[in-house]
Amino acid sequence: MSKLLVLLLFIAAVGGLGWIYRDRLGAAIAALSPQSGGDLRKCVAAGGRVLYTQEACPPGSRQETLGGGAVSVLPAAPPAPAAAASGGGLPNVRDALLGPGAPGGGELKERQMDRVIGR
Repeated sequence: MSKLLVLLLFIAAVGGLGWIYRDRLGAAIAALSPQSGGDLRKCVAAGGRVLYTQEACPPGSRQETLGGGAVSVLPAAPPAPAAAASGGGLPNVRDALLGPGAPGGGELKERQMDRVIGR
């Protein structure tokens, strides 16, 4: 029974040390593993803006060491489709207030005037 208790305490101690030094262990394992596409760099620009890149840091920024961890790269989201100039989609605020093509009048403006005047 005492051998089992010693073994469990040893496993708990090694696990605790691994948890405490997990960033260093992750960086050491990452340094030993083959990388594809170049090394990851952390670039810090003015104002504290951070950029992660595989290329050299842009001018005006400084390179800092990575603290370990994992980086996930996701594909860029497709751009939102542009609303049609006239016809489809949501109405333009200017068109709703002034009416399409009417520089001084419009549907909402006319309704507001009718309500104020009492027509």
